[in-house]
Amino acid sequence: MITHVVLSNSFTRQLKRLDRAGGMAKAAAEHAEAIIQQWVCGDVKSPRQLTRSTLYGEGRIKDCRKYDLVDAYRLLTVMAEDHLIFLFVGTHDECDQWIRHNTGWEPEGRKRGDRILSVQEAILETADEDLEPEEDETAEDYLFREIDERDLRIIFSGICRSRVNQQRAESNMNSSQ
Repeated sequence: MITHVVLSNSFTRQLKRLDRAGGMAKAAAEHAEAIIQQWVCGDVKSPRQLTRSTLYGEGRIKDCRKYDLVDAYRLLTVMAEDHLIFLFVGTHDECDQWIRHNTGWEPEGRKRGDRILSVQEAILETADEDLEPEEDETAEDYLFREIDERDLRIIFSGICRSRVNQQRAESNMNSSQ
């Protein structure tokens, strides 16, 4: 079981570089950050729960997993005892080049600038508690119990975007008449 997530100083710099680049690079950085957050919050117990790993994995580095992010971006992690180490994030070609230069990589002791984050234990509810609403709970409370702020932001941003697009289309139709 993973108890710590390790973000090396170079990995953190890579994330910042992608974020500053904008476009798909920024989306890849956000995807990688979301994966890190899921580990730290204890929502994930196995790497397979997160995102799709590449078809061939990565055999050049022991216990390494390579994940597809958005577009042609990849994320590399290594499981070392109870630590999950984030090694690299970048384009497919950059990732391949990093692996070639680091074939046989093995975890070392903590380096200066590395961030080690403790993984929180997820609170598990029994199945019976999830299936039935509490006595004084309304139907709406029961339905919305599992929706968090992040889910709401995704839902409402989609609604807002579709309304804005609809208003633009109507505006364009009115201006062309």
